[in-house]
Amino acid sequence: MRLVVRIAAAGLASLATGAPRAASAQAVAAAHPARLDGATASLLAPLEAFARVEERASPETLEAIPGLPELGFDLARLQADFDIPIQVNARVLKHLREFASPGARRGFLRWIAGSQRYAERYGAILEEHGVPRDLIYLAMVESGFRTHARSPVGAVGPWQFMAGTGRELGLRTDRWVDERRDPEKSARAAARFLRRLHDSLGDWHLAWAAYNAGPGRVARALRRGYSDFWHMERQRVLPAETRDYVAKIIAAAILARHAAAFGLEVAPNAQGPWAEYELVVIPRSRSLARIARAAGVSLRAVRELNPELRRDVTPPRPYVLRIPRTGAGTLAENWAAIGSPRRTAQARVASAPGTGG
Repeated sequence: MRLVVRIAAAGLASLATGAPRAASAQAVAAAHPARLDGATASLLAPLEAFARVEERASPETLEAIPGLPELGFDLARLQADFDIPIQVNARVLKHLREFASPGARRGFLRWIAGSQRYAERYGAILEEHGVPRDLIYLAMVESGFRTHARSPVGAVGPWQFMAGTGRELGLRTDRWVDERRDPEKSARAAARFLRRLHDSLGDWHLAWAAYNAGPGRVARALRRGYSDFWHMERQRVLPAETRDYVAKIIAAAILARHAAAFGLEVAPNAQGPWAEYELVVIPRSRSLARIARAAGVSLRAVRELNPELRRDVTPPRPYVLRIPRTGAGTLAENWAAIGSPRRTAQARVASAPGTGG
């Protein structure tokens, strides 16, 4: 029996480490004919079966996903790359090929650059609210992560909220600010909204469809007996835009995560990640140019950290402004003549999306 234990332990260790596997029962029998009885062979059999299963599942023997030979592995392996549900079908493949096409890949690479800038912080916000980190790909499809994105129907910001939905989710819009454009505030609102949709509908694909088409339309389709999103997609009970929307999120996620496999050369984002900042309370309206001079930073840096501001002045009310961490102390020292701002105690992380959003 001690021999069996040693053999089994060696076999399991080799499976865990990738080392050559322990000898089979037949090989052990040949080497130790006097010590391997029927009971011992029966104990070794499960180990051999486990080794055969692992051998079948090794990456070298996985079948490629139909329509995606570039990846070289099966759907289960692809799905394991994400914390959102991934399905590959004709509609997903259509949009993946469109994104990767010569005419569209430059635009998609800009989306990837945006993800390099925002993904880490957005992912942390989403996770904090109990939803999958890979929902960042919804923002990728909505806006390419552009803070100043505006749709033809008036949806605004990286998560593309209509004004009414934004107000419902606590995002203020007035003549001075549009918080839908603020990366952090809008991401938190999107996380709350998506969690609510998922809790109501019980499925992420349905939640994405509801984000695009409205929860009422998806709920009515469910009441009519359409069991899931792909059933609705096949029967065309949702608008064409919504049927494409869910497929685009999946296609964008696959292509962004495996860009090199499709020939996309991804360069580091020149802007870098979100800038570090401190929060400063501006008690009344002041020009951003004056604030920037007092802080010893560029006007552009202040604009980039505060994309919700609709003009280059703070509102005529106490307003919490983001200032580059390097300039917050200087601002407190130099701005006594126009009312000393109050600094918050804790530095945070903010976006610097650039002026081209």
